[in-house]
Amino acid sequence: MNELQADQIQNKSLTSIKEELLDASKQIETYQQAGDSASAGKIQEHLLAFLAAYQSLLQSDGQ
Repeated sequence: MNELQADQIQNKSLTSIKEELLDASKQIETYQQAGDSASAGKIQEHLLAFLAAYQSLLQSDGQ
């Protein structure tokens, strides 16, 4: 996922999906190290944003 640069993606929904998944992944690493509830909340926020971007992509038929 890291090999494809955001500026190479022309679809804004795909860009959002990539960003949210990368941010969620970083927060998961933080949560695994610290185990605090604030990190868990941030993971949840990024995954919800991912779902919203994914839904937007589906509704636009991937265009």
